Amino acid sequence: MSFVLKFASFVSLLGFFTYSYLDRQNDCTRLKIQIPQMSQEIADVREKNRAIQYQIECFERPGHLLEIASVYPHLKFPFMEEILILNEGIALLPVLKEERLKKKGEMMIGAKQP
Repeated sequence: MSFVLKFASFVSLLGFFTYSYLDRQNDCTRLKIQIPQMSQEIADVREKNRAIQYQIECFERPGHLLEIASVYPHLKFPFMEEILILNEGIALLPVLKEERLKKKGEMMIGAKQP
């Protein structure tokens, strides 16, 4: 009886280890199959990125920008004096910002007129 029990446990352990080995091999095979598909997807994404980058470069080329400048003549480049740069601390203090704008003779949008 002891021999039969030992043999049955040996066969069941052998079956379990064989099953786990085959399962692991199936996982590896599944991943090997996915590698070419994933590499093709990566190549497609890179190609789309190149196409989009080409479109951006074509749009931003100086000749094209000069062509569309005639469509938007009301837009202009601001002078350095017109650009207002706010530091983090000043952006949190609206009173200081209003005082600085009043000194320049400008007015904040949404501010009360004196």
